Amino acid sequence: MNRTPQDTADIAALPGIKESDLRPCHFCGQPLGIFFYRIKLEQAVVDPKAAQRQVGLGMMLGSAALASVMGPNDDIAKIVSTSRHLVCADCAGTLPIIAAHGEDG
Repeated sequence: MNRTPQDTADIAALPGIKESDLRPCHFCGQPLGIFFYRIKLEQAVVDPKAAQRQVGLGMMLGSAALASVMGPNDDIAKIVSTSRHLVCADCAGTLPIIAAHGEDG
């Protein structure tokens, strides 16, 4: 959910971040300011055996969509690592992936 400052009228109802978890901006090292971003990055890798099973089932059934419904619903990718970072609004504006976040509609 993309919240704007106008949507935060009932700030007590929003999820929180503890003071002990606050750090300077990951990119510039400056204080965060009033509005900032907390980003979670997950590095993933494709599980070749699971992908091969899914592709093989799709070939046997003649349809990848049918294999998706009829298959075992295995995880095709696995999360290798996760990291969280705080980013100030100035730096966030220079990161295309974060700038695109506001374009969700």
